[in-house]
Amino acid sequence: MLAGREMQFALLEAIADQFEAGYQAESIVFHGLRGMGKTVFLRDAVERLRARGWLCGYYSVRHRMDAGVAVASLLAEAVPLLPVGSRLARFASKLTARIGSATVTAGTGGLSVEVSASGPERDLYGDLVDVLRRLGEKARDDGAGVAVVIDEMQALRFADMAALVEACGSVGASDGLPVVLVGAGLPHLPVELSKACTWAERLRYESVGRLPAQAARRALLEPAGELDVSYSPAAAELLLNEADGYPFFIQLYASETWRAAGLPSERPGTVIDVDAVASAVPEVKRILASGMYSARYERASSGERDYLLVMARLASRSADGVASSGEIARELGRPISGLSPTRDSLIRKGIIYSPAKGRLEFSVPGFGAYVLWKGEESDGSG
Repeated sequence: MLAGREMQFALLEAIADQFEAGYQAESIVFHGLRGMGKTVFLRDAVERLRARGWLCGYYSVRHRMDAGVAVASLLAEAVPLLPVGSRLARFASKLTARIGSATVTAGTGGLSVEVSASGPERDLYGDLVDVLRRLGEKARDDGAGVAVVIDEMQALRFADMAALVEACGSVGASDGLPVVLVGAGLPHLPVELSKACTWAERLRYESVGRLPAQAARRALLEPAGELDVSYSPAAAELLLNEADGYPFFIQLYASETWRAAGLPSERPGTVIDVDAVASAVPEVKRILASGMYSARYERASSGERDYLLVMARLASRSADGVASSGEIARELGRPISGLSPTRDSLIRKGIIYSPAKGRLEFSVPGFGAYVLWKGEESDGSG
């Protein structure tokens, strides 16, 4: 689902061009809601950089993970894929280094990673600078670079965020070596990074949001066209209206429509009609209610659900589907300051986000209606 992400790819290509030409460039962080295609985009970006001879690995952080483990793991994945015979490949294949709680060791089967369960606290920043500088020097000799691609960065501890950002900045921007951090995470990631370290102010931040209308249409029609299948204008319009530019929803609605149309890839030349989309809509809503929506709702505490219900009521009455934190506080009869921990917890959980100061939206389309339904269900059972 990469239609509409041409600008983001162009930014990464420009950073690679700058480094390969011997100029400095800053690291970049992409942020956006879940389901916007950030992970698919990052994985494709990794492949593009590898095609240029870069040492490039991808890692998705789990909650509170040591950044050293993340970097060590992506190095172990990336090193065997380097161009055979390059200086960087020869050096990296023999690499032995300690990075925080992880140790990278060269062996006959490639690099292995061992994680220490305990031991003295290490200087993660120093470890990262040491290994990235050594790799960066060899990459520069090859006219290539090193890209540390980290997804779900908001799951890192503040100290690890700081060490990772500062180390990549020190080696890449300050030393001028071709080392770049490509990060991604939820909308509140830029705020979290700025809390973690002042160097984060030098990063380039790019939002990955809903697809514009033309890009959404391409994302729907082009994959079908490759299989000699098309949509009638009414069918495409209905599906795109339901998906609302949300990449995951386009994929889900298209998948269920495909089933409803009887797997048209087996019948080249098929035109999917509006009835197939209409039959898929209730099934998609059922899938969302029992999966994505319920999972998010269950993560919320009782107090957070009260907050969500008031927010959903206010958003449903607003022209743009946005609620204000002040209105929510008034409805609950609480001061805004007293509800800040609830709001911040819901933002960290990825259930809501703040597009502007004092303004709140649900992080996925349709979730507000689900919250209202759950509220009615609760009232009915009471």
